[in-house]
Amino acid sequence: MANEEIQSKLIGLYSTVPNYVKILEGVERGETEYLKKLEEFDLLSRHSKHISKVHTYDDVRVQAFILSIPTDGDLDEMTVKSLLTFGTHFIDDFLDRPDLEPGLENLVKNRHNIEKLLGSMGNVGRFSHFLARRARHPEGVYRGLQLMAYAALSHLAETKQEQELYLEENKQFGLQEIPESLKRHLNNMRPLLYWLTKKTAQEIWIACEPRYDSAIAELWNLIYSPALYFHDADEEKKKGELNFLINKHPTIEEMVSMINIATNQIRNFDDVRAQQRLQQLSFLRKAFQRILPTEISQAYDRLERQLL
Repeated sequence: MANEEIQSKLIGLYSTVPNYVKILEGVERGETEYLKKLEEFDLLSRHSKHISKVHTYDDVRVQAFILSIPTDGDLDEMTVKSLLTFGTHFIDDFLDRPDLEPGLENLVKNRHNIEKLLGSMGNVGRFSHFLARRARHPEGVYRGLQLMAYAALSHLAETKQEQELYLEENKQFGLQEIPESLKRHLNNMRPLLYWLTKKTAQEIWIACEPRYDSAIAELWNLIYSPALYFHDADEEKKKGELNFLINKHPTIEEMVSMINIATNQIRNFDDVRAQQRLQQLSFLRKAFQRILPTEISQAYDRLERQLL
């Protein structure tokens, strides 16, 4: 069950976003479909709609709203993005918790093959396949789920050597589909720092758009990872879901460097929804304003000036 003592850290500033009433309708539709499918897959009665120990269900709703901003006003796309927000949070909690399926042994054994891994997860795996099919580009959803699995293993590792292995595998898989012009700026990034991009997994939501672009997904992974890290890092540490055995944890300076890479590269890649994503970032900053370090906010200022 979810920890009801956790307090939401997000602020519902919906009315500051144009078209917010329609986005809220999409979030509601996505949540309704999510709950219906949990029931159909016999997951609602067995596990509840929200099993996270580190953030509230209300926070997931706000994130669904944020992720539905760059949708060109398409209600169906808003619905699917919201559905995937609720759904992937649910799946991620299964990957992060060794007491739930697939269990650590299956996660280790099948980590290189998302089909086999989902096959070991029973109805949760079947629910995952349903989510992928709801996107325009299922391959993007599967890619995001694969990265989530690697990232989960990284914090479940029992030794420093295991953790280093899983972090490196996560990075190597993540960079496979990235254009060389962007990859060369990420090759020297510490695997532990690159792990932070699992926090947002933009591949999943860009897979819902008419055009799937791995470079755009990676750029916005870099941008959003620091904000998502500060969202629930304290709770994850308390609950053992942020288990770094490596000596040097991600620093604010390193996270600023992630945003700076995206800032310097983002105009090199065509994105018809760039201004909508800027609007998305603006809302996220308002929603997270109480928890973002000054240096991270200043890096976002530079990015916004670049995109204006």
